[in-house]
Amino acid sequence: MGDYADQGGDVIRLLDWLAERETFYPVEIHTANPVGRANMERILARYWGEQYW
Repeated sequence: MGDYADQGGDVIRLLDWLAERETFYPVEIHTANPVGRANMERILARYWGEQYW
């Protein structure tokens, strides 16, 4: 998804944007990329809390 697909893609940018606006929608991660998944989970845990899934 985007230019940074190997690191979580533009999803990281989207999650940062949502967090800045305090818009915490339920999120479900669908990826086979372990690095991207770890990066997305780190952002979600930081801003959404551990119960984001």
